[in-house]
Amino acid sequence: WGPAKILSRMSVLLLCVLISQAEPNLVFGDDASKPTEITSELLCEVCEAMVLEIKKQIPARFTDADVFFAATEICDMKNFRVYKFIPPKMVDGCNAFLSRYKGSFEDDIIRALKVHQYDSHKHFCASTC
Repeated sequence: WGPAKILSRMSVLLLCVLISQAEPNLVFGDDASKPTEITSELLCEVCEAMVLEIKKQIPARFTDADVFFAATEICDMKNFRVYKFIPPKMVDGCNAFLSRYKGSFEDDIIRALKVHQYDSHKHFCASTC
């Protein structure tokens, strides 16, 4: 038991203490392998996330084409890493939302973004949430 071995064990112990006191993992949700139940809560979260993610991808002075381009891959898992549900559930919810959506999703998003710049997600998703 030399000094190196003692330091090694102490650093492992210190690391364990730090990990146990760290903030919990910020990924929310259940097991990704379970089937996704499409609830109104999931659809609301997905709706708002979709609008927010499209807003992140378009310039301040956007064109309709910018919105259509941003919406083409909106249900990609990379867009849903910081929301209430885990990304696989958000993807399932996104696909369900789009399949149930009546009207032109992109045209309605454009209208919401032009009329309600700052809280467009709340206005666009009012009927879902």
